[in-house]
Amino acid sequence: MPVIKGYHLGNEEKYDRAINGAPNNEDELHGGVGEDAPDELILAAYDRLAGLITKDGRKVKTGCFCNLLESKKQSRRKGEVVIVPIEKPKVILLINDLEGNKVEIEEGKELTPELKAAETIAKRKSDKKIVDVKKRADEREAKKNAKAKKDKK
Repeated sequence: MPVIKGYHLGNEEKYDRAINGAPNNEDELHGGVGEDAPDELILAAYDRLAGLITKDGRKVKTGCFCNLLESKKQSRRKGEVVIVPIEKPKVILLINDLEGNKVEIEEGKELTPELKAAETIAKRKSDKKIVDVKKRADEREAKKNAKAKKDKK
């Protein structure tokens, strides 16, 4: 997945549309910013498509990089897709608290002890799920190999 300025863009298809555009009625691509566009413009175009953006494993709130209202206003006025990046984006990270509620934290701000605990617990659960999936896969493979040996005899 693409990484721009430390932000991970999690949807390859939306990244492609941000760069190359989307097909119109005549199947021609339009609305893309191009591969040579500045990082800020690529982030804004991807953000406008509501693509998943993460930073250090935390989700970034949609709309932090693209001025959506101004983009829509200018797009209507000009009759074409216009992307208006936010000059100095205020990046908001979305973090689940201990009760599962989404909490908005500005990037660079210190997390409360409760949010740190919630992230630690979520990471442990995630790591455990990964281990459990790998363990089940290994068990299936072992059974398959044992069956194959038994069938050979």
